[in-house]
Amino acid sequence: MSTPRPRSRFALRRTSPQNWIIVRAGIPEFAVRPLAHITVTDDDVAEVVWAAPLPLPVTYASPQDALESLEAWEFADHSSTKPKPIPHFPPPRA
Repeated sequence: MSTPRPRSRFALRRTSPQNWIIVRAGIPEFAVRPLAHITVTDDDVAEVVWAAPLPLPVTYASPQDALESLEAWEFADHSSTKPKPIPHFPPPRA
């Protein structure tokens, strides 16, 4: 049974016919600081410029896909894991 995901912390806002921004949801319009700027090209590709260095792609099929990618990354577990042991063997005999 999967745990339900919390309500979205992010929202898409259209700034012009071809441009969008991703902002934190619930922030008043006058206090908005974009997390990403999205431009939809003539080829219907959404090109994203992230406002902070994030390990996320810069092209998507739609602005909604970029938003969902950010949400998935936000809710993912980024904790460190123990290093994987590397097997050690004695050198071969000649």
